[in-house]
Amino acid sequence: MKNLYNIWNELIPNIDEIFNDIKTISIDTLPNFAFDYIFMPSPIRNGGVDYLPIDANISKVCKKINNSGNKIKVSTIESGLYILQDLKNDYQYIGESKYILSRIKQHFCRTDYHSANLVYMMLKHGKSKDEIIALKESFKEQCKNLQEKMRKEWKITFIPFNNYDPYIIHFYEIYFSCKLHSLYNTYKTH
Repeated sequence: MKNLYNIWNELIPNIDEIFNDIKTISIDTLPNFAFDYIFMPSPIRNGGVDYLPIDANISKVCKKINNSGNKIKVSTIESGLYILQDLKNDYQYIGESKYILSRIKQHFCRTDYHSANLVYMMLKHGKSKDEIIALKESFKEQCKNLQEKMRKEWKITFIPFNNYDPYIIHFYEIYFSCKLHSLYNTYKTH
């Protein structure tokens, strides 16, 4: 099969190869981690808190992923997929990012609805238009409460990529959100 490129000169990958690769990943054998295993609170000047990655534990995360029986071999967590589960092991959300740790921190810590869009989706679910408008007024406080619960109760699974390829990573995101029946993934805007 010849290589095909789009008008931006990006290689369009072979879908059969992607599908064969993705089927070798067993989510059940990949380790999952609590938020506070990956990030530690750090006070900031205005009296708030920032969360910084714990480098020693990031190395341990990589080792556990490498030893999971999957063909994934990484030395760092940079780009790839992240899978979020609650205490009941229900899959809440599958996301992808070129910078996974930063993106997870946005979901779990940021309080603006553009960065914390997962929390915004969760809070607005089932609400009327008027209730959604009112939510924007009190979003920051409701967001903090929900994020605190997420930081305490949710688990994070990583499928890191050594090389960020938008085609492949988006395919993985859609594949796993369908396979795992994630509650908050939507593709209406994609």
